Amino acid sequence: MERAFDHEKLDVYQIELQFIAWLADFFLEVSQSRAARCRELFEQLDRASLSALLNTAEEASDCASVNRDFRRHPTLYDAS
Repeated sequence: MERAFDHEKLDVYQIELQFIAWLADFFLEVSQSRAARCRELFEQLDRASLSALLNTAEEASDCASVNRDFRRHPTLYDAS
């Protein structure tokens, strides 16, 4: 499968996706036994893992746009 976005090529992005999938399975398994006591922890872990994934994608797109600009206009980035 060919990836459409730059961030999808990053190993860290793929590992974060795997972690989120594992976390979802873990939540299902544990929630059946301790739903009330762990709900806040589950919600925080869910938000944090998704936030990390989205931050990685955003930073990758920012870096890619800077690299594209540099290739188009290298004189704009001369250190003077």
